[in-house]
Amino acid sequence: MLDLPPIFIGFMVAGMLAVTMSTADSWLNSLSVTIAHDVIKNTYYNITEKQELYVARFFTFFCGVLAVILALKSKEIFKLILMSQAFNYPITLIPLCAGMLSFRTNYISFLTSVFFGLTSVIIVRVWSGNFSAAAIASFVIILPEII
Repeated sequence: MLDLPPIFIGFMVAGMLAVTMSTADSWLNSLSVTIAHDVIKNTYYNITEKQELYVARFFTFFCGVLAVILALKSKEIFKLILMSQAFNYPITLIPLCAGMLSFRTNYISFLTSVFFGLTSVIIVRVWSGNFSAAAIASFVIILPEII
């Protein structure tokens, strides 16, 4: 077995932490910009760029604090991944499939699918007790909406 010097092990751990932090930073930035630009700006048309920047900063802080709380409360990383995917798939998969199948959608239909996706995930989570079934059930519930 090859034993590495401690300095190389430290560099490898630092590299893995840097990659993880960079990914989390990118996700937080995309989420806050999407909320500020696509949701808030389409809801309130007369918002200025400075106000949009404040909204993006607020959601970056809010989602970052929420992510830290979820990470500290979670006992297992696999359950945390299942929970995040249970919320991710119903929100992104249906509009993506609708776009690939050349369905014309608008802002209201997208927000409706997001609302029903989140609602179905929460209902199935309360009913079944786990998030893995929630992702499958929410996909089945939302599918007739786009057809």
